[in-house]
Amino acid sequence: MSTIAIDSIVLAILLGAAEKFGSRERDFLALKMQDGLLIGLGQMLSLAPGVSRSGSTFTTALFLGLQRQTAARFSFLLGIPALAIATIYQFLKEALGKIDLVVVSVGYFLRLYFLIYRLLGCCDIFKPVTIGYLFGIVWLLGLQFSLQSRLGY
Repeated sequence: MSTIAIDSIVLAILLGAAEKFGSRERDFLALKMQDGLLIGLGQMLSLAPGVSRSGSTFTTALFLGLQRQTAARFSFLLGIPALAIATIYQFLKEALGKIDLVVVSVGYFLRLYFLIYRLLGCCDIFKPVTIGYLFGIVWLLGLQFSLQSRLGY
């Protein structure tokens, strides 16, 4: 089995365990510095192929007893600095001098603003039924990668 397949299946199992065993009692106001550090360490799991950054942070937050909506919000907010820095770095590395920097910057920051607005306003999608679907999708994705690696794709 490929590494991506194994990692995806392991993440799906961890997500299912976090959903089953996490207390989901703490809200956003109950977050502590320790939670941020532990969820940040959980984010490091995404360095492995097949493990999503948001999936690893969401799973870690559920294991720490955060409510689903709080875990989703914190996971998405935690990703903003890393993704913004990576995007800016990649942009400067490849596109500088080839396109209009002002147009791209305005578009990027407008998109970032609306993304944050949507994420903070609509985390009601993380209900028990949706978590089950997410678990199933990640599990099936891992099986797909496994089959593709066995078939040589």
